[in-house]
Amino acid sequence: MQRNPISLNEAISQFLKAYGLDKHLEEQKIVAAWHQVLGKTVSKHTQQIALKEGTLFVKIEAPALKNNLSLMRNQIIERLNQQAECQRLKEIVFL
Repeated sequence: MQRNPISLNEAISQFLKAYGLDKHLEEQKIVAAWHQVLGKTVSKHTQQIALKEGTLFVKIEAPALKNNLSLMRNQIIERLNQQAECQRLKEIVFL
């Protein structure tokens, strides 16, 4: 019997997809990317982050910062998706 070898990365991806874990992993990557993409200053003012069905909910404690981030929403979505290597994030709601 001849087998077709696949890379470990591909095998793990197939496993995650087969068990429906790939979406959860992508969501966790987006949440983790928030701190990397937006940096320490924004992270200090971020109280909670949650992702549900393509929408990232972020609680920001500083009203002026929340307003500035709202104006940059589309760029932030693009950078977070790029950092997480997926296109799962569709919207951000600042609370």
